Amino acid sequence: MGHTARIRNSRDNWIGKIIAPQNNNITAKHFHINVEQHPLFNRDGDNLYYRTKLSFTQAILGDEIKIRTIDGETTIKIPPGTQPNTNFRIKGKGMPSLERRERGSLYVLVEIDIPSKLTKGQAELLKKFKNA
Repeated sequence: MGHTARIRNSRDNWIGKIIAPQNNNITAKHFHINVEQHPLFNRDGDNLYYRTKLSFTQAILGDEIKIRTIDGETTIKIPPGTQPNTNFRIKGKGMPSLERRERGSLYVLVEIDIPSKLTKGQAELLKKFKNA
């Protein structure tokens, strides 16, 4: 078999284990740990990046939307006239820093969802808006 070392976090909870072959020394001071990709968040240092979609009416008129964070949900205010690929920064909602007593930021990239099909009524309203 081999040697197993368990890893605890600061709250003394078991968060993982390292298994080493029998001929390796598990008491080494340095470990290489691979972190799997999260399905919703991308990470760069202490900062997290998240993508969400807005309808074009939300982008034009503004809205409040709920987004996921690593701690649960939070609400962000989308101002009227938000442009495609706008980034919103939420301080303190990223990853805990290993070097400081603070957390990184969560950056929310908003993409605008443009409908590919409109009803006749919707098209007429947009034409009126265009000509106003």
